Amino acid sequence: MTAGGDDLAGMLRGRIRRDGPISFARFMEAALYHPEFGYYTSSSGGPDDYFTSVTAHPAFGAMLANHLDDVWRLLDRPEPFRVVELGAGDGRLAGHIRAAAAGFPWGAKLAYTGVEIRPAPQASISAGVRFVTSIEEARDAVYEPCAERTEETAGGCVAVISNEYFDALPFHLLRREGNDWIEELVDITDDGFSYIDAAPTPDLLAYADTYGTNLPDGGRLEARPAIAAIYSEIATLAPRIAMTTIDYGGLAADIHGERLKAGTALAYRGHRAGEDLLRDPGRQDLTAHVSFTALIDAGAAVGLAHLPPTPQADFLVALGIGEYLPHLQTVPGVTPERYARERAAVMQLLDPQEMGRFPVLFQLPSGVSSPTSNTRQIRGFQPSL
Repeated sequence: MTAGGDDLAGMLRGRIRRDGPISFARFMEAALYHPEFGYYTSSSGGPDDYFTSVTAHPAFGAMLANHLDDVWRLLDRPEPFRVVELGAGDGRLAGHIRAAAAGFPWGAKLAYTGVEIRPAPQASISAGVRFVTSIEEARDAVYEPCAERTEETAGGCVAVISNEYFDALPFHLLRREGNDWIEELVDITDDGFSYIDAAPTPDLLAYADTYGTNLPDGGRLEARPAIAAIYSEIATLAPRIAMTTIDYGGLAADIHGERLKAGTALAYRGHRAGEDLLRDPGRQDLTAHVSFTALIDAGAAVGLAHLPPTPQADFLVALGIGEYLPHLQTVPGVTPERYARERAAVMQLLDPQEMGRFPVLFQLPSGVSSPTSNTRQIRGFQPSL
């Protein structure tokens, strides 16, 4: 048997034949995360189908280490410095951050936990990264009762990193019909899958009414009500949380409006985007823009304030990525060919038409201002809440 494709399609068809149509969220969850045939859990998918900032250049991780230095100071220099990465993948970002962390006072005291549904790569384990498969397991790994800050330590703090994590969170498909909303469920046809209309559940109606107000008649919305539950889990990691989220998307008014009225859901395979989300489950990546308004609201519900989102390009420039290429020119043995390759990779991180446009959201404990007597300004963001 081969992973994904016919095997998973057959399983899903059998489930639908037995129990009736399913939500696209359930279809997507199986397509991406089925233990044996899912895109992210089997050998059928992987980074050959898409680029991320992590795979573009190690400087991305180095800049996040610079950012974590600001966060460490904001959290009153906790010891150890606990960092949890959501969607840690193959551990590459963790490795880049740990390498750069050696130059900071918290580097030797860094306790890094990666949350990843896939089995942890042995190389990352040996590099000092603890892998777990859920936020609940991460809580058991990092939780410590909040302690009064002393000159040496401050307890109960965790920095959370989320890079292209929420875009892979399964979503429901909704369509506006006048003043009403229709959910598009997944049904079976003679040789594949198709959509069938159904009445949304109350939680989906609430999500659509909150975040889809700008969507015109006939417009499509990807709803992720599970975001609220994820933030509730994150809030259990420690009494004080600082969270940095980088993803593609935007505020709800922008991604669920006239310009993107057809919806933002896409399937990726072999670096090609397609709109047939139901084709070959388990053999293509499924994704959609992230509503940063929903992330902000979910954070507020668990006591997190936020700084205004900033584009990734501005964020990385503020953290010093512009210093990398001039430095590279001074390194002995760097050939013109290598310099050209690295320059192209760094420019990809900053390109306003590509990764440079990704919003970066920083959420922090309510009542914590930036800067304070213990911190510098959180670079890349406006200083006021």
